[in-house]
Amino acid sequence: MKFTWRDALATGLVGVAVAAEAAHLAGADAPGLSSGRALTGVLLGLGLGACIAGGTEMATLPIPYARFMSVMGAGAVVVGLAGLISGAFSMTAALTVAMAVMWAAATIRHAVRPVPRVTDEALHRLIESERHTVGPRG
Repeated sequence: MKFTWRDALATGLVGVAVAAEAAHLAGADAPGLSSGRALTGVLLGLGLGACIAGGTEMATLPIPYARFMSVMGAGAVVVGLAGLISGAFSMTAALTVAMAVMWAAATIRHAVRPVPRVTDEALHRLIESERHTVGPRG
């Protein structure tokens, strides 16, 4: 599958999150990110942005993949909220790992899934089925 600008944006956001966590672990916190709560808030924002940028409708995803990503996303939110409440830097590390795992899973899925091919015949069948489902307009 061809990667899109949305994939690139999500990759950049996750990359910034990983860099921020790596900087903290190296003792080189960016100004304003020296507290666990501040870093957690930034990581949550970057993760949400990556999710929105790279996301798709859950209804179009294979069920096992959608379940995995839903559980990982919910876990990341719980860890993020715990980090905002506690200010613990261990939560920033866990949140960064969760974001990286979700990014890797999405990137692998985008790389291996086949390019969708819509034929004229399939498009006409879809239109006809929608007409029969919705009914006549007028």
